[in-house]
Amino acid sequence: MFRQIKQILYRLKRQYGTTVIFSYLDNSSVDYESGAVNRVYTNVTIKRAIALPDALKSMFDYKGIETQFAHGGFFDKSVRVFIILKKDFATIVPTTEDYITTDSKTYKILQISEYGNKAYKIITEYVLNAPELGGS
Repeated sequence: MFRQIKQILYRLKRQYGTTVIFSYLDNSSVDYESGAVNRVYTNVTIKRAIALPDALKSMFDYKGIETQFAHGGFFDKSVRVFIILKKDFATIVPTTEDYITTDSKTYKILQISEYGNKAYKIITEYVLNAPELGGS
């Protein structure tokens, strides 16, 4: 069974594999006088991550319960799934505070699930104004 999963992941890497930049939170500090949080991200390039195509997810946002002027509407959010092998991360464990960049688009990690001991399935959402993700 594990051999079959390994073969399927290999085929997916060959078909949907793309280079991604994984930015993980390396350090953060808080300036207690101003209240500003400084976050330092470190970048890791992953050569062949399985990047499934974008899917648009519509959601309705309604504002006006507390105010006298009610407004709202449908908004489309771009959701994308990445499958990355654990060996590509080395010792890094992904969290929901991390980002993935591919094709000059930055995605925030929403949910992470593990496939046995082999890979992570990472569900992300496109971020229009991403934080500064510099680093090595």
